[in-house]
Amino acid sequence: MKRSYLHKVSLFAIAAIAIGSLTYIGCDDIKKDIASVNPETKQFTGTVLGKIFDRCTGAPIAGVKVSIAGKSAVTTNSNGEFVFRDVPITTDGTYTNGYNTFWDSYEVLMDFTGYNKNKADSLKYPDYKLDQVDVIFTDLHDGDNYGSGSDGNPNESGSGADTPVDGIVSSMTDLQAGRLNTTISGEIVDALSYDAVANAIVYLKQTNSVGNTTVVKQTTTDNNGQYAFTHVENGSSFTVEAMNQAKTMSGSVAVGLTCGQDAMLSSQVTAQRLLLSSNDNVAPFVTSINIQNNEDVDLAAKSTIVYTFSEPIKQTAYTDASLPKGHNTIIDDITFSFTGLKKSDAVIQFTASWNAPTYDQLTISPTGMVGASRYSVAYAAGMAAKLTDAKGNALANAGTAIVGDFLNTESLAFTTKGLSTEPAKPVLTKDPTTPLVQWNGGSVKLEWTVNETTVKVKYFDIYKKIGDGPFDRIATNVRSTDTTLTIGTTDLNSGGNNPRFAQSVQFIVQAISTNLVVGPVSDAVTVVDDTRPTLDGNYAINAAVSGLPGDELAGAGDYVYIAFNEPVSETDAENIANYGIDNTGGGTATTISSAVYFGRTTITGVFTNLYVVRLTVTNGSIDGGDVLTITNNTFHDLAGNPIDVNVDQLTF
Repeated sequence: MKRSYLHKVSLFAIAAIAIGSLTYIGCDDIKKDIASVNPETKQFTGTVLGKIFDRCTGAPIAGVKVSIAGKSAVTTNSNGEFVFRDVPITTDGTYTNGYNTFWDSYEVLMDFTGYNKNKADSLKYPDYKLDQVDVIFTDLHDGDNYGSGSDGNPNESGSGADTPVDGIVSSMTDLQAGRLNTTISGEIVDALSYDAVANAIVYLKQTNSVGNTTVVKQTTTDNNGQYAFTHVENGSSFTVEAMNQAKTMSGSVAVGLTCGQDAMLSSQVTAQRLLLSSNDNVAPFVTSINIQNNEDVDLAAKSTIVYTFSEPIKQTAYTDASLPKGHNTIIDDITFSFTGLKKSDAVIQFTASWNAPTYDQLTISPTGMVGASRYSVAYAAGMAAKLTDAKGNALANAGTAIVGDFLNTESLAFTTKGLSTEPAKPVLTKDPTTPLVQWNGGSVKLEWTVNETTVKVKYFDIYKKIGDGPFDRIATNVRSTDTTLTIGTTDLNSGGNNPRFAQSVQFIVQAISTNLVVGPVSDAVTVVDDTRPTLDGNYAINAAVSGLPGDELAGAGDYVYIAFNEPVSETDAENIANYGIDNTGGGTATTISSAVYFGRTTITGVFTNLYVVRLTVTNGSIDGGDVLTITNNTFHDLAGNPIDVNVDQLTF
């Protein structure tokens, strides 16, 4: 195992213990005494010596409190030395370089608060410093059989494992600190413009040998972007980090201080300035277009197309909207076309402009749009990639809710209202013979009528809205006045197992006249889950049910598992007042103490994808023929339908 720390020390036996063929008086006795101890059970300890000195002058530092390995703190003497005895050694031995070596790692806390008391700031050290050291020591090698291994290395066969040495002493552990006599100063600038950043937040951070990073100091820049940190530890390494006041830009720079110098970050050398770059990692997108796809536009109210972006768009040669076509700008990548009431399509001339100085809106102003006509706006391939924010993030797709957001696969199509009379508003209804709709979908038949006395209708468009979403056109050029539509499996619920929430589906119909004038939309028809929930006939009873928690009941009561065909109200499902058990089958009086709703669950051999409630009942109180009943009209599904009175009981 390779370990890297700022300081590394070694422990070796202070006695001349015989190793290999060396001879020492009393060696056999020492081996005998130590070897009699089982190294697997004995807690071995050692003595650790150390010294703290000034990093830059080399002078020892007296009066520093030192703590290590949970031992009581000691204070360095006039030579900066300290000693800890009976320090526990907890790691196992490892075979390294022909020897079994043992080591332990310790965190050393140095407390300079007592030393710093009543001293000038330039003579002080940091109040606290945390360091880490490894202590390495050897064993007796009494288990080695030298040369017996096939590779020439010793092994442990025959005589057993080596015995660690107890009570050994470390070599000197050198720990350093620097005086707080250094100043770090510098300038914070914008990485793009090199303008000074006023009121930026600046942090001075330091990482110690243990790996802990702390904020040593914090300040803010002045109006010229200047900052300064005084009384910084000399001879040490730091990181200066900064962010602007809005926290949209950040940057950092490493600073290594050299002993004997007051390190300064020159504000006249650009390479030594701290540059702040944007933190923006979110791509811009179009948040709205004032003309929606397939909208019938009143030219008196909307004669231009306005695109609004989520953030400013970076102004480049490409985004220059002041130039006409032919200059490789955004104007060349937009095609505005007239597509209706003419024998052929025609290109519409237009101008464009940005809303300086924010540049988060682009307005396209076409010339000569007329009523009762169809238009489209198409976008060249790769156009979105050329529209970026200040960080360089390219324009992203706004999603299906916005059609025409500069993605080359989309085009914005719309019509304009004409002078001719628009068709009448359709009257839309749901066929009363349509079966009830389940929570997970079904079908619905829609019917509509329209008065064609004044204006003849060419066709109808049908729109659908799910929950709080927008109305989307799902059918066009419909020539009939009725249709059967499918409600999707997740249209009336949020999807997933549990929890779910109920929602509605709405439909509207719009008539388009023979001269392509679009009429008003019908009133919406709303479709909801109108089917009552039922209690499934299967049930399970007892505490041991595979796949569900609760086996820990262990005789304190029985579990009754019941299932419903659809998601139900969690509040109703866990209200024990909504359940009753009739012991007509001969069981003793049953008390229901709790109800837990698991949502959609499968119990092998019992339930498959049903909505399960677990009831805790009196132990052994249910017998065959007992009846469980769901209280009518107080137990509902997510749409508010009460339980079906014909399927609200089960018999055990």
